[in-house]
Amino acid sequence: MKSDTVYKFSAVLFIIFSISNFDLQISTGGDNLVYLALKDSLIGGSGFKDIYLASEPPHLRFTPGFPLLLCIPALISKSSLILYKAYVYILAILTLFVIFLISKKINKKELFFLSILIPHFYYFSSHIFSEMPFTLSILLSYFYFLKYQEENSSKNILLTFLFAFSSLFIRKIGLTLLMAFAIYFLIKKEFKKALLFLLPGLIFISLWEYLNHLFTGKSAILWLTDRPFLDKTVGINIAGLLKRLIINIKNYLFIFLPYLFFPWNFSMFSMVICSLLVTALILFQTIRQRKLTLVNIWLILYFLTLFMWPSNWGTYRFLFPIFFFLLEILYDAYKNINVHVIKSILKPVVIALIFTNIIYISLKGFQITRNNIKIIKNDKYAGLPYKWRGYIKLCSWLKENIPEDEIIITRKPVFVYYFGKHKATPYPFTYNKNVVWAEIKRYKYVLMDNFIWTTKEYLIPVIIEKWDSLEILKAKNGSLILKIKEKPKHPEPEPF
Repeated sequence: MKSDTVYKFSAVLFIIFSISNFDLQISTGGDNLVYLALKDSLIGGSGFKDIYLASEPPHLRFTPGFPLLLCIPALISKSSLILYKAYVYILAILTLFVIFLISKKINKKELFFLSILIPHFYYFSSHIFSEMPFTLSILLSYFYFLKYQEENSSKNILLTFLFAFSSLFIRKIGLTLLMAFAIYFLIKKEFKKALLFLLPGLIFISLWEYLNHLFTGKSAILWLTDRPFLDKTVGINIAGLLKRLIINIKNYLFIFLPYLFFPWNFSMFSMVICSLLVTALILFQTIRQRKLTLVNIWLILYFLTLFMWPSNWGTYRFLFPIFFFLLEILYDAYKNINVHVIKSILKPVVIALIFTNIIYISLKGFQITRNNIKIIKNDKYAGLPYKWRGYIKLCSWLKENIPEDEIIITRKPVFVYYFGKHKATPYPFTYNKNVVWAEIKRYKYVLMDNFIWTTKEYLIPVIIEKWDSLEILKAKNGSLILKIKEKPKHPEPEPF
């Protein structure tokens, strides 16, 4: 098939899939609302702060790149969710356009078509997460690096650096890309270029982690801590580090990696089969290549970071920004298999996987479109899981029924801020019931979910123990709004 035909067909397919999968509903992953709150903080002149929390502390979890980008559509509207979703959708189109440019430059038109068939591409095209701008920064850096290899101009190397640095500005793991460039140029003995990529990245991340330690009192190097932010943060020992490594390797290779490409897997068996197929092809191509390319260096650093990161933070989302590079390795591995028997077995498997993804994206699009129609008809909770629907309805109830200056204790403060227009604070992540109860007494109001594991671990035991001291103000789908009972006031004795 001619290149132009493949590109045109892929573009038409993307338009159909992206429109049908454009989700008008908010994502229950709390990060998207945190980004919106940080955007509010920036445009409101409060600085880079968690303004949804009672204490409004400086925000030091995410780097400020994506919230700053969200300030651009805020010039049109500060509160339109659809506008911010459309903005992310435009970033997705730009990302796909860069994939088109790279595919054309390296003469691998099939990569553009295969990128269209990544189901999660459509999820991140309509939800307000940093995946899309982060991926776009990485791909732009790679594109100008390819141009630099052709033309060797200072303009191309500067653009390569700027987009690589912008990836760090959006996510801290972007440092791995800067380090990969530095190592690549050190191998090439181009020391000035190596310093250009290495020093600014190290200075930025050092300052960021220093501020983190200064304001939070926690370890600046979180991957050296055990269960960060849960209960208490303590240093991790060698045995704990090895355990984390094993858990992460298992999760990323046998759960997250196959889920990235084939989220329709319904059993552990099918996920393991897909994982073995993908891993085997990647290893085959890596060994066959016999040279250390920039992409290889970066992927090694990237995966090492993921494997050493706290396992309770592990997610397939961390693999999404590298999907194009994994696709290229898989594509090259398939093309380079010379054994006819193996290729004849793999070919129908690959075709079946492609058609399965097309069916999955189509069915998902039908489901999302149906929910979107309900949302347009004023069912604003359409598409939300049953328990989340109740939790968000209670957040909205707070706005109308609880005084604006009251602070709410809950697991997801940013949802209370967004839907309930109240500041909130999380309950302490500790098994010490006295500490949790003291916090409840301090603020009076509790929004208790019944589906997040930390609530079951830390909050519910205290609620059960102090049940007689609390009253239910509102209940919905298993979630409760509770208030500490006020002690009855004894009437003043009448004078004789």
